[in-house]
Amino acid sequence: MLDGNRYYAVFPDENPEVRLRMRSLFDLVKKLEKELRPHIEQFRVETTRPDRDKKHARSPGYSSL
Repeated sequence: MLDGNRYYAVFPDENPEVRLRMRSLFDLVKKLEKELRPHIEQFRVETTRPDRDKKHARSPGYSSL
């Protein structure tokens, strides 16, 4: 039988402290995704337009992600 410390060493994802940190990390990633989503969608629309001139894609006004 494993005591608390040894148990969490074997099963770190069961540690309540680690689970709390993982939950906050997931929340931060979700928030970041929400902020970036409009930019990602805009980038996808711009790169899929057939009339876009590919050779001028790196012009001074071009911003890459």
